[in-house]
Amino acid sequence: MKQHTRIFTTRLLNAWRAAGHTTGVDDWLRVRRLLQSLPVDTPPEQLKYLVAPLLATNPEAQKELYALIDRFAAELPQPQPWWKSRWIIAVGLVVLLLAAGVATKM
Repeated sequence: MKQHTRIFTTRLLNAWRAAGHTTGVDDWLRVRRLLQSLPVDTPPEQLKYLVAPLLATNPEAQKELYALIDRFAAELPQPQPWWKSRWIIAVGLVVLLLAAGVATKM
């Protein structure tokens, strides 16, 4: 999620502004800072409950913002489990090969 926070924040706030709501640099910074502080495995469906208090000022705006966040959050890539990371697998294989090489020399 962290690498996608800038894109998500920009798209969300542009859509929010296009819907007739005012936004400023402070809104962009608050939303981005919040998203960057979240754990990588934060479910996208939870984003609306975290971001809405920063932007929505009434129940109608909150519903509208929920819909926007759901739309954009659905496009976010889902985090992969650590064991699916190519780097972890590559490093694991190298360590395994090195260990096998050391074991055969003993």
